[in-house]
Amino acid sequence: EWQKQIEGFLDSHQGEIQDILKAYHVPLVELDQRTAAN
Repeated sequence: EWQKQIEGFLDSHQGEIQDILKAYHVPLVELDQRTAAN
């Protein structure tokens, strides 16, 4: 259940999250794979 909530949050805030991750130099590979899967 919590996974669905997290996925929904990621979907609705994807741009913001990517900006934050880029700011902290976090690899976006996992996020990109999840995006491609959808």
